Amino acid sequence: MCFRFQRHITFLYFLRHEIFHGMFRVSRLACQRPGKSQIASSLAHGHGRRALVWCVGIPSLQDQQRRVFHGGSAPLSCLRSAFHDRYFLRKKIAFKTSKPSCQISTSSDQGVLRADVWLDPLPNRDFVSFLFERFQQWPDNTAILCDETGRSYSYGALMEGSLRWGSALKGLSKDGSVPASVAIMSHNVPEYPLVIFGAQGAGCSVTTISVVATPPEIARQLDDSDASVVVVDASLEAQAREALTRTTSGRDVVLVTIGKSAHGFPDLLDIINDNSLATVDRVENHPDKMALILYSSGTTGTPKGVCSSHRVLSNYLPILTHPSCYPPSLASPGKQVTSIGLMPFYHGFGLLAVAMGCFYLGHRLVCAPQPSPARFAELTKKYRPLILHLVPPLLNFLTQSPLVSAEHLASVSNVIVTGAPVHPAVAKAFTEKASQKIAFQEALGMTEILCLTLTPLLQQKLGSCGKLFPNMEARVEDLETREPLGPHRPGELVVRGPPLFSHYHKNPEATAAAFTPDGWFRTGDVVCYDEDGFLSVVDRFKELIKVKAFQVSPSELEDLILQVEEVLDVGVVGVPDDRSGELPRAFVVLKENVTDPQILGQISNKINSHMKENAAPYKQLAAGIFYVETLPKNRTGKLLRRELRDMAVKT
Repeated sequence: MCFRFQRHITFLYFLRHEIFHGMFRVSRLACQRPGKSQIASSLAHGHGRRALVWCVGIPSLQDQQRRVFHGGSAPLSCLRSAFHDRYFLRKKIAFKTSKPSCQISTSSDQGVLRADVWLDPLPNRDFVSFLFERFQQWPDNTAILCDETGRSYSYGALMEGSLRWGSALKGLSKDGSVPASVAIMSHNVPEYPLVIFGAQGAGCSVTTISVVATPPEIARQLDDSDASVVVVDASLEAQAREALTRTTSGRDVVLVTIGKSAHGFPDLLDIINDNSLATVDRVENHPDKMALILYSSGTTGTPKGVCSSHRVLSNYLPILTHPSCYPPSLASPGKQVTSIGLMPFYHGFGLLAVAMGCFYLGHRLVCAPQPSPARFAELTKKYRPLILHLVPPLLNFLTQSPLVSAEHLASVSNVIVTGAPVHPAVAKAFTEKASQKIAFQEALGMTEILCLTLTPLLQQKLGSCGKLFPNMEARVEDLETREPLGPHRPGELVVRGPPLFSHYHKNPEATAAAFTPDGWFRTGDVVCYDEDGFLSVVDRFKELIKVKAFQVSPSELEDLILQVEEVLDVGVVGVPDDRSGELPRAFVVLKENVTDPQILGQISNKINSHMKENAAPYKQLAAGIFYVETLPKNRTGKLLRRELRDMAVKT
């Protein structure tokens, strides 16, 4: 049957009920002409194996919160988007619209920005069970592949290996109990998600540790996260062993290596390939049980453990991959698209937005343990990904490097960039480098709230970080009065929504300070929005330094520098850098007036040596050390970083 509609069609869905989970209830379908209500009624009662759904864009409804599927009494299998449906992709149905299809618009009501697209209900489930039900739809498809070693796992093998690892966790402890928390410190290898799924499926929480963390940083995270099992890349075994000597918790911590250990520790590869090892049923975790602890730097200097529950993680993926913002790429048995997993899995963007997002859609994820921009370009040409997940420095490389040609980008339809604002000229230059049209999408997110904004498909506004994801709400508040602000007025962004973290681990004071009395999370970012609901970052209220994809707390670096005997006071700020985005620079006040260049050089060497011993490589003072008589401060003694940044630009 063919229907001809006028120009207001916004959505067209062809749905295969059996590939989706959950229930939607339909109470109202906005109609432009008489007669469509009968079709809506037929749809609501689930007639037919596939259903045709459309939403008529009536201008009078645009100021309301339109939910296509909500309320009512008639059940349907949970509807994902037409863009994610293999039937739709195969038939390539075309239709006219007066507005971009599947768009998210943002409405403002009494100072609150709300995405007009809402998913209802959300999964609210145990994360591993939720994902594994998806994996069972395409068990023979490749889940993850290492380009360097050739090791790979199908979705079926990923599930089986996870169960073996989860079963083995009991045998690693002296009393046969499952650890409360498992840590992983590894490069991007195929076993990384297996460790996470196995541990979470056994009832553990998981924390990820940076591969460039120093032994003191590793020890601090192990103590704070309560981890009693550490899975470590064999190449990082020495750092992990030294970190264990520095822990202060008194817990027995078991080390497991990915690859052969130099000191006889258990090898994860042997465990997951041991066919004699029983695979036990997963634990069905309560949705509110803690599933993941990611560590995020803040202005207090000490990294905080950001806790996300199973509910948060399971709700995150349908929101992230909603068709209004994510390209059509759902797998089917024997068919899948490829993505490149270059972003580090220990980072929230690499683990959740890239890896878990790709697994949720059934992608083949190609990883490289020792990545580089040039290597990424090679992988893009070799594996022909549909979507590129980038941070600004990598985008700059792909745009400017003569090593990258249009041939490298020939398969790409969408680019998603996050980490820092992208200059419109850079975005334009990148899209012009490709021979085909590429949708350029910018995102805003943070460890505490996994997805906040993204440029909707077919709605490009360069220089903006996009619109609110589905089910998200936001306010822009005056920094002094905390009153809600209207368009084009910069203020602090406060948000709430399903992907929001629950608390900082063992840090109730920081948790309380992060939320408003009515439950909104203070992002610390100064933003403004326009009449169309697009947000733009004006400043970083929290003053973090963005080095590539990493957040660096200036106060953490200041605390380290103050440990050097000669230093009286110090202020650290980020200075712009074409390759890294920003680099840390220190302005140091010495206890004694020193003008001799040779002595100043010796002090600088001492500071740099101390930093190398105690801070990761990306936290080093790569923009230099400058000596000053005083630092700009206000009447209460608070460092005025804005003036310090001005000094950095001048110097």
